[in-house]
Amino acid sequence: MAEAFRFDVRVAIWADDSIPFVRLDDALGKRIVAVPFADYLSRRYGPREFHERVAAIAAQFPDHQVKARFVGEDRAFIVPAAWSGDREATALSVELASAEHAWQRFAPAFRRNVRKAERSGVHVTVDSGGDAIDRFQAMLVAYRREKFGLATPPMALFERLHARFSAAGGCFIVEARTTDRVLAAVMLLGCGDHLWYKFGASAIADDRALRPNNLVFWRIIQEFSGRFARLNLGMNWTGQDGEDGVIRFKRSMGATERTVTILTRRPDGFSALDFFRSVSHFALSTPMPAAVDNCVRRSLFRHFH
Repeated sequence: MAEAFRFDVRVAIWADDSIPFVRLDDALGKRIVAVPFADYLSRRYGPREFHERVAAIAAQFPDHQVKARFVGEDRAFIVPAAWSGDREATALSVELASAEHAWQRFAPAFRRNVRKAERSGVHVTVDSGGDAIDRFQAMLVAYRREKFGLATPPMALFERLHARFSAAGGCFIVEARTTDRVLAAVMLLGCGDHLWYKFGASAIADDRALRPNNLVFWRIIQEFSGRFARLNLGMNWTGQDGEDGVIRFKRSMGATERTVTILTRRPDGFSALDFFRSVSHFALSTPMPAAVDNCVRRSLFRHFH
């Protein structure tokens, strides 16, 4: 983040823990975020202690909005005054003990769709080279812009992720293909014994009937079982349009779920986000040359976390 966006990255340190965060002062105001473009932080303790530590960070920046996402829930925890808490998100993950074990945990419909993709001639490749990163980045830009009207990270972020994680053998592009085109692709990052789903994209042409994503995740489980302990599938908002279908898809893989607690403190008068979203939507819906498009994405995406 520091390299791709020139963020002011800091770390709060305790005797038994540390929490990284970013201090921002831009078009959306002064903000502390732990951590931008990460679904959540995972710690050994619960939300009560997590809030105490985030509040200690917030005390150093009284005029900043503060936001932190934490995987974990305590029904007895009451969000203190001046903070808001949002429990309408879930984190899903799949155990990578063995491919055989994972196959048995799949829902019957998921297994049928894997076989359908195979019968349709879809095949999956796993790559970690720079060309694969370029292909994936181009697909992701088109997918997010045309389907959702959303900003996409600039190429610099993909380059940094590839350089940092490939050095340890932990950056992978998994593509579902037919003989003439890529149907779907995901970017995976490996860290320790966990594998993380970072981004996913599909071709704009409607190839969903071929069920490429089912085959992609089955091949991921086959390829990485035994190399990593768990595949983290990211965070999804519950009860939000478009998200429930994604959650059902992940559940059909036998994924386990954990609640994500989002803690936010907003100083009085803080809100420029709605206006900024309107400006961003206009910019993203305007055709422009690739070099200009990348500059726009670099300027806009840094604000979406």
